Amino acid sequence: MTLSRHYEICVKEFEEKCVRKMILSERSEFIIFNIFAKNFSKFRTSLDLFFGSFDLYQNKRNEHKLGDKKWIDIAVLQTPISF
Repeated sequence: MTLSRHYEICVKEFEEKCVRKMILSERSEFIIFNIFAKNFSKFRTSLDLFFGSFDLYQNKRNEHKLGDKKWIDIAVLQTPISF
C-alpha cells in the first residue's frame, strides 16, 4: 500500500467518524430539544392551570367581598339613627 493510498484511507475514515459524530450530535440536540419542548409545554399547562385557578379564586373572593359589603350596607341602612 502506498503512502498516498494510506493517507486517503485515513482521511476517509476520519471523515466518516466526523460525519457519524455530527449525526449523533444532531440527533442528541433534536432529542434534547424535544424533551425540553415537551417539558416546557407541561410546565406551561401547569402554569395556565395555576393562574386559571388563581383567577377563579380571586373572582370568588371578590364575589364574597361584594356580598359581605352588601350585607353591611343593608345592616347599616336598617339600623335606626337616633340623635
